[in-house]
Amino acid sequence: MCVRAVEQRAALERKLYELPALRQAMQERRLSYEKARLIARYADEESVEGWIERAERMTCIDLRRQLQGDEEAQMSARGEFEVWLPRRVGGLLALAFAAARRDAGRWLSPGECLVRIAAHHLHGVHMGSGCGEGARPAPLAARGPPGSGPAGRGRLLNARAC
Repeated sequence: MCVRAVEQRAALERKLYELPALRQAMQERRLSYEKARLIARYADEESVEGWIERAERMTCIDLRRQLQGDEEAQMSARGEFEVWLPRRVGGLLALAFAAARRDAGRWLSPGECLVRIAAHHLHGVHMGSGCGEGARPAPLAARGPPGSGPAGRGRLLNARAC
Protein backbone atom coordinates (compact mmCIF):
# COMPACT_ATOMS: atom_id res chain seq x y z
CA MET A 1 0.00 0.00 0.00
CA CYS A 2 1.39 3.41 -0.92
CA VAL A 3 2.14 6.09 1.67
CA ARG A 4 -0.76 8.30 0.57
CA ALA A 5 -3.27 5.46 0.97
CA VAL A 6 -2.00 4.79 4.51
CA GLU A 7 -2.26 8.51 5.34
CA GLN A 8 -5.83 8.62 4.04
CA ARG A 9 -6.82 5.56 6.06
CA ALA A 10 -5.28 7.03 9.21
CA ALA A 11 -7.10 10.33 8.64
CA LEU A 12 -10.39 8.49 8.21
CA GLU A 13 -9.83 6.49 11.40
CA ARG A 14 -9.26 9.71 13.35
CA LYS A 15 -12.44 11.26 11.95
CA LEU A 16 -14.46 8.13 12.75
CA TYR A 17 -13.79 8.78 16.44
CA GLU A 18 -14.84 12.42 16.06
CA LEU A 19 -17.97 11.51 14.08
CA PRO A 20 -19.60 8.45 15.72
CA ALA A 21 -22.56 8.58 13.31
CA LEU A 22 -20.16 8.10 10.41
CA ARG A 23 -18.45 5.20 12.19
CA GLN A 24 -21.83 3.56 12.79
CA ALA A 25 -22.89 4.01 9.15
CA MET A 26 -19.70 2.28 8.03
CA GLN A 27 -20.14 -0.55 10.54
CA GLU A 28 -23.69 -1.06 9.28
CA ARG A 29 -22.30 -1.07 5.71
CA ARG A 30 -24.56 1.82 4.72
CA LEU A 31 -21.53 3.64 3.28
CA SER A 32 -18.55 2.50 1.26
CA TYR A 33 -15.03 3.34 2.40
CA GLU A 34 -14.71 6.04 -0.28
CA LYS A 35 -18.03 7.70 0.62
CA ALA A 36 -17.05 7.69 4.30
CA ARG A 37 -13.66 9.21 3.43
CA LEU A 38 -15.34 12.01 1.46
CA ILE A 39 -17.87 12.77 4.18
CA ALA A 40 -15.14 12.72 6.85
CA ARG A 41 -13.18 15.32 4.94
CA TYR A 42 -16.02 17.83 4.60
CA ALA A 43 -18.62 17.14 7.32
CA ASP A 44 -18.73 18.14 10.96
CA GLU A 45 -20.86 16.92 13.88
CA GLU A 46 -23.80 19.08 12.80
CA SER A 47 -23.85 18.06 9.12
CA VAL A 48 -22.70 14.44 9.18
CA GLU A 49 -26.15 12.83 9.55
CA GLY A 50 -27.51 14.74 6.56
CA TRP A 51 -24.51 13.81 4.43
CA ILE A 52 -24.85 10.13 5.37
CA GLU A 53 -28.51 10.14 4.30
CA ARG A 54 -27.68 11.85 1.00
CA ALA A 55 -24.67 9.61 0.34
CA GLU A 56 -26.82 6.48 0.59
CA ARG A 57 -28.76 7.66 -2.48
CA MET A 58 -25.79 8.96 -4.52
CA THR A 59 -22.83 7.59 -6.41
CA CYS A 60 -19.36 8.41 -5.10
CA ILE A 61 -18.77 10.79 -7.98
CA ASP A 62 -22.03 12.64 -7.38
CA LEU A 63 -21.27 12.85 -3.65
CA ARG A 64 -17.78 14.24 -4.32
CA ARG A 65 -19.17 16.85 -6.73
CA GLN A 66 -21.85 17.97 -4.29
CA LEU A 67 -19.46 18.17 -1.33
CA GLN A 68 -16.90 20.11 -3.34
CA GLY A 69 -19.55 22.35 -4.87
CA ASP A 70 -21.00 23.22 -1.48
CA GLU A 71 -17.52 23.91 -0.09
CA GLU A 72 -16.58 26.09 -3.08
CA ALA A 73 -19.79 28.11 -2.72
CA GLN A 74 -19.11 28.73 0.99
CA MET A 75 -15.49 29.70 0.36
CA SER A 76 -16.53 32.04 -2.45
CA ALA A 77 -19.07 33.73 -0.19
CA ARG A 78 -16.36 34.20 2.48
CA GLY A 79 -13.74 35.32 -0.05
CA GLU A 80 -11.44 32.51 1.09
CA PHE A 81 -10.06 29.25 -0.22
CA GLU A 82 -8.74 26.11 1.43
CA VAL A 83 -6.23 23.69 0.03
CA TRP A 84 -5.46 20.27 1.51
CA LEU A 85 -1.87 19.36 0.79
CA PRO A 86 0.45 16.49 1.61
CA ARG A 87 2.84 17.46 4.43
CA ARG A 88 5.88 17.85 2.17
CA VAL A 89 3.99 20.05 -0.29
CA GLY A 90 2.61 22.14 2.58
CA GLY A 91 6.16 22.65 3.81
CA LEU A 92 7.31 23.74 0.37
CA LEU A 93 4.38 26.13 0.08
CA ALA A 94 5.19 27.62 3.49
CA LEU A 95 8.78 28.17 2.34
CA ALA A 96 7.59 29.75 -0.91
CA PHE A 97 5.27 32.09 1.03
CA ALA A 98 8.13 33.07 3.33
CA ALA A 99 10.35 33.75 0.31
CA ALA A 100 7.66 35.87 -1.37
CA ARG A 101 7.22 37.90 1.82
CA ARG A 102 10.97 38.33 2.23
CA ASP A 103 11.25 39.39 -1.42
CA ALA A 104 8.48 41.97 -0.90
CA GLY A 105 10.04 43.21 2.32
CA ARG A 106 6.68 43.12 4.10
CA TRP A 107 3.93 40.77 5.22
CA LEU A 108 1.75 39.55 2.33
CA SER A 109 -1.59 37.76 2.47
CA PRO A 110 -1.57 34.18 1.18
CA GLY A 111 -3.36 35.37 -1.96
CA GLU A 112 -0.68 38.00 -2.58
CA CYS A 113 2.00 35.34 -2.00
CA LEU A 114 0.42 33.07 -4.61
CA VAL A 115 0.30 35.93 -7.12
CA ARG A 116 4.00 36.72 -6.53
CA ILE A 117 4.99 33.05 -6.79
CA ALA A 118 3.04 32.63 -10.04
CA ALA A 119 4.52 35.83 -11.50
CA HIS A 120 8.01 34.67 -10.53
CA HIS A 121 7.45 31.32 -12.24
CA LEU A 122 5.93 32.88 -15.35
CA HIS A 123 8.79 35.37 -15.60
CA GLY A 124 11.25 32.45 -15.56
CA VAL A 125 9.30 30.58 -18.24
CA HIS A 126 9.01 33.62 -20.52
CA MET A 127 12.66 34.50 -20.08
CA GLY A 128 13.68 31.16 -21.61
CA SER A 129 14.53 29.34 -18.40
CA GLY A 130 11.30 27.39 -18.14
CA CYS A 131 10.93 23.80 -17.10
CA GLY A 132 10.67 22.58 -20.69
CA GLU A 133 14.27 23.57 -21.35
CA GLY A 134 15.66 21.87 -18.24
CA ALA A 135 16.63 25.10 -16.41
CA ARG A 136 14.94 26.57 -13.37
CA PRO A 137 14.12 30.16 -12.49
CA ALA A 138 16.23 31.56 -9.67
CA PRO A 139 14.72 30.75 -6.25
CA LEU A 140 12.97 33.55 -4.40
CA ALA A 141 14.95 32.73 -1.26
CA ALA A 142 16.83 29.85 0.26
CA ARG A 143 15.12 29.31 3.61
CA GLY A 144 11.81 29.87 5.35
CA PRO A 145 11.20 31.03 8.90
CA PRO A 146 11.80 28.67 11.82
CA GLY A 147 8.95 26.22 12.20
CA SER A 148 7.79 26.55 8.60
CA GLY A 149 8.78 22.97 7.74
CA PRO A 150 6.38 20.03 7.63
CA ALA A 151 5.22 19.54 11.21
CA GLY A 152 2.08 17.48 10.77
CA ARG A 153 0.45 14.90 8.57
CA GLY A 154 -0.85 17.58 6.23
CA ARG A 155 -1.50 21.27 6.09
CA LEU A 156 -4.68 23.15 5.56
CA LEU A 157 -4.08 26.46 3.91
CA ASN A 158 -6.91 28.83 4.73
CA ALA A 159 -6.29 31.97 2.76
CA ARG A 160 -8.17 35.15 1.96
CA ALA A 161 -8.30 35.66 -1.79
CA CYS A 162 -6.80 38.80 -3.36
